[in-house]
Amino acid sequence: MSGFVSLLGAGPGDEELISVKGKRRLAEAEVLVYDRLVNPIFQTYVPEDCQLIDVGKVVGKPCIKQEEIIAILIEKAQQGLRVVRLKSGDPYIFGRGGEEALALQEAGISFEVVPGISSATAALAYAGIPVTHRNLARSFHVFTAHLEDPNQDLDWSAIAQLEGSLVFLMGMKHLEKIQLGLLEAGYDPNSSAAIVEWGTYPKQRTLTSTLENLLHEARAAQFQAPCIIVIGAVVDFRESLNFFESGPLFGKKILIQESEKGRLPQLLKDAGANVVTFPARNQAQACPVDLPDFAQLTGLLVADLASWSFFLQALQEQSVDIRQLGQLKIAAVGNHTAQSIEKTGVILDAQAAHLDDEGFQRELEKMGSDWLVLTSDSKLAWVEQEYSYPVMITHQLSRGSEADTSQWDDVDAVCLPNVLAVTNFLEISQESAIDWGTTPILVMGTAGYNYLETAERMIVHQTRENTLVSLIELCQEVLE
Repeated sequence: MSGFVSLLGAGPGDEELISVKGKRRLAEAEVLVYDRLVNPIFQTYVPEDCQLIDVGKVVGKPCIKQEEIIAILIEKAQQGLRVVRLKSGDPYIFGRGGEEALALQEAGISFEVVPGISSATAALAYAGIPVTHRNLARSFHVFTAHLEDPNQDLDWSAIAQLEGSLVFLMGMKHLEKIQLGLLEAGYDPNSSAAIVEWGTYPKQRTLTSTLENLLHEARAAQFQAPCIIVIGAVVDFRESLNFFESGPLFGKKILIQESEKGRLPQLLKDAGANVVTFPARNQAQACPVDLPDFAQLTGLLVADLASWSFFLQALQEQSVDIRQLGQLKIAAVGNHTAQSIEKTGVILDAQAAHLDDEGFQRELEKMGSDWLVLTSDSKLAWVEQEYSYPVMITHQLSRGSEADTSQWDDVDAVCLPNVLAVTNFLEISQESAIDWGTTPILVMGTAGYNYLETAERMIVHQTRENTLVSLIELCQEVLE
């Protein structure tokens, strides 16, 4: 049985610019065949058992040939597998996707093309350069400067006569040839020109100049591939339309705890930050528990997201009817924890966003003094610091992966939005023997701040309010 091949455009680099269909195809992939310039984050979008095949071509180094790539696609598809051929930008725009599609068709392999956003337009947009403008550039022309035959050249005389914007992909190696070809063909040397390096990535850089000075200034600034080169009047809009590089945290590297659904990564990225992560403690394992005499309790205080489900599991395993808890008050710490409890049909008597909420603690005291706290092993120290009630450890948390500290060089700040992130960060820092020196550590909540204050040689800042917006604002203030 023949498989299926998706020729998928990954877009220019920013992971959020991939299409909805493209993301779905990655989630279904059994084999991922990917290029060098594709954002590595997409490798995490595929199933754990997906086979990863790197076919990236590196200029000046031995690399896999296009014929071999096509052979891989055909071989894997003939094995009945769902293959995703992940290509930077759009598969049909100088990506050799047409060649691969024809080969698949000739081999009788079912395939599809999932278009991607081309860097030819996206990188320029992220640099504040609209590729067309009604009054200045009614057309744009895209060229590849990387020709298969090194003895070939573009028809510079014809190109110099074109109206509109001139866009060159894969052109840094041939920048001198581009400049010389246009100038010798009579193109205005004072024409506005720009180079966008690593377009749409947090490390994006943009150089604006004139055609005559572009090569000299690019060499002085050490611009290197991947780059997009654009020549035309539209470059002059950059100063007023440069939204991406004008972000308040653009160019800043922020370390946070990894989060699949959390808002913090999105808020930081929207502010322009380059977000790097350390692994979360998200692998939960139930602990053996001795259930108390519920008749002697005022209520249960659930202080961890997973504790309620593990508590219900313990009731079931020990044949305790949940109706025996009818007289108990139920309270929760954390919005996500509260939501998880309410989904089981329980109406909470009280809830708080953070452990150190003094008003919440007074509210508990009014209802009674005999509370039992349900939490994880990672939060035990905080719970005992904030409450005098007995504690039941419902589960242990461990990290699903080892911390990759290779990307932590030159981190500008660390953002910790909750207690678990604080404890996890300290443990990883100690395990890795990292001295954070003058790197600001930004924390949300008094409990986390007080705990971090005891750590040696850490500069700790606390948010004014216990909100993620306040954390972003603090990050901007500290790093401005």
